[in-house]
Amino acid sequence: MAEFLISYGADVNDKDNYDATALHYASQNNNKDVVQLLISYGVDANKIDNYGFTALHYASQNNNKDIVQLLISHSAVVNNIDNYG
Repeated sequence: MAEFLISYGADVNDKDNYDATALHYASQNNNKDVVQLLISYGVDANKIDNYGFTALHYASQNNNKDIVQLLISHSAVVNNIDNYG
């Protein structure tokens, strides 16, 4: 579904009401295929949501090691500080 939407012009960096992107949700839910797809379309891995969380924060909080490694290998910043310090 994600690839279909992107092929019709969906913005991979679009945010929802919480300023979260598809990458945030794919990282949180350990969806490696979608994370790789979004990366291949140039998603910004360092976008922050309303809480100051990046996709890397979500992957880390959910113990999604493969996603963490994938994000870091594609320039995710490892020392971003969220709104809670």
